[in-house]
Amino acid sequence: MNDEQLVWADFVKERRKEQQILAKQLGNGLCSESQILHFENGKRKLPNVVMNRLLERLGIGAESFAQYADDSSYACWRARSRIVYGIAKGDYPLVKENLDLFEKEFAKSNILREQFFYRMKAMYLSCIQGNRQEIQEYLKKSLSFTVKNVEPEHLDETVLSVEELDTLLDYYWYTEHNPEWFLAVAKYIQKRVSDDQFQGKTFPKAIYYYYCSMKEKYPEWELSMTMEINRWLDEALEILRNYGFLIYMWEILSCRRETLGILRETFKGEGAWKEQYEENVRWCEAVEWICRDVGIEKETTNTAIYYAIRNVENISDVIRRRRKMLHMTEKELAGGDLDVKTVWRIENGKVKGQQENLRRIMERLHLPPYMIRNDLVVSSYSGKCLIDEFSDAFSSNRFEKANRILVQIENEVNMDIPYNKQQFEWYKCVIAYKSRKINPRQFLNKVHQLVEESIPWEALQEENQYFTINELSYFSSTISAIEGEHDVDFKIVKRLENYCKGLYYEDLGVNYSRALAAFFDVFQSLYGNSGIFDVSNQYCDKLQKLQRINKRIRTIVDTRYAKWWNEREEKKTADIEPLSQMLELSSLIKDQATVDFLSNKMSTVVC
Repeated sequence: MNDEQLVWADFVKERRKEQQILAKQLGNGLCSESQILHFENGKRKLPNVVMNRLLERLGIGAESFAQYADDSSYACWRARSRIVYGIAKGDYPLVKENLDLFEKEFAKSNILREQFFYRMKAMYLSCIQGNRQEIQEYLKKSLSFTVKNVEPEHLDETVLSVEELDTLLDYYWYTEHNPEWFLAVAKYIQKRVSDDQFQGKTFPKAIYYYYCSMKEKYPEWELSMTMEINRWLDEALEILRNYGFLIYMWEILSCRRETLGILRETFKGEGAWKEQYEENVRWCEAVEWICRDVGIEKETTNTAIYYAIRNVENISDVIRRRRKMLHMTEKELAGGDLDVKTVWRIENGKVKGQQENLRRIMERLHLPPYMIRNDLVVSSYSGKCLIDEFSDAFSSNRFEKANRILVQIENEVNMDIPYNKQQFEWYKCVIAYKSRKINPRQFLNKVHQLVEESIPWEALQEENQYFTINELSYFSSTISAIEGEHDVDFKIVKRLENYCKGLYYEDLGVNYSRALAAFFDVFQSLYGNSGIFDVSNQYCDKLQKLQRINKRIRTIVDTRYAKWWNEREEKKTADIEPLSQMLELSSLIKDQATVDFLSNKMSTVVC
């Protein structure tokens, strides 16, 4: 394996040993113990689909990894994605067609595909109020491929992913509403060492099912039982606040409103119970308001989006577009160590290509390796945690904190990897610019240099284009820097808009949601500040459309504020009701910077 792949092997090995997980446990139902050990020792590569599941089992969300697929794998991924996004959007007739197609063409080719098929079949039937017994059988069948024992008392012997836990919870729900089962899953999740994404996707659902089953089993609760249930709801809410997404947020707030209401009445409205109840009511009303306003169901009808595999690219298409963008001939790409016919066959999907040949091709095209984190490649979990902490500070404009963390990160990541070095320098550059240590022109010059470490700046003008996620971030940051400081070159903006249109498929736009959200936010701001409000609002609508599936609260609030600002600037209106609701939502997800900003804005508007 090459250096980047060895980084992954080290990462998995360290993470597994840190959690005292046996190789046999980690690979159960996926691959053998020897395959895991050979991978960790750098002697073999594992398929991306297996890597995704291993990362999830290690408590790490796989959503922020970019990966390449050959033609056949990409076709399967497209079919899978249509099912996931169809269920997420509620387009059930189309889901039925796509499930039938998937069963015919892909389901029997390997166990993970077959597992996915039965899971989606069960979820589809659940959404259309299908037969409970049939749903339960499909869930059991799905679990059987990788989870050999589904009894709650054996949970501690297993290492389960988000998908497996989500399926297990529904299996319990459709088998027997036993609160002890759901509490066992919640306690299992608590014991796991995992990130906010893993916790946010699993724990709240377990507690919601626990609450519902307790209401069924015990119509009347004693005070001690009410307080115990409320404690579990508090923990679920805290996890959701850190996670920052709407899925199961309304359910947990609604359940908590009931338990806190009982406790408030029991203690005659005294002390913290009254304050917690009133705060919870405000949060619940804010969630209901934003869901009505944006057109999102407040109820969680399905968890299909948990099964989305994002940032997937067809490697043949990527190589072909990138080569043409860089004006390289097939002979030039082959260099002196590859046959031109080999390059042509890989480019046209005739062969998958040997790993060493693909590595050479990717290096010559200045592309990252086969599977890579969008931020930085790390070989330790401590490094991964630092990057997550940095990303949170960076995205919320807490640049002093971000800069302190970046100094620590430099000692955690391998700067010999060109991808890491380029991205690290960009972070430093953005922080320096946002902290006013360099001016816009210096920032633009630096980003220009960083872009040209991998591609010529003129690539923006090419007919055939392929940019990495990071390169797109570099381009979008230059637009933000130009805006308000210089006359905007709308030719560059139009070229980037056209590129984004190619990513914004009706059924696959969520695949590129991270890059698209960043660009759409830049575009809406640019056009709004230029007084072109109709175009700005169009980009806000596209952002909201993405969030009807993703349901990320911070992005929903930011976009809704942009629409409020556009309306105020265009029509000179000053309705502060939306601002007060957005403030509550920001408080809900602990976004203090936005809370302070909206508070100041409200006082300004009132004055």
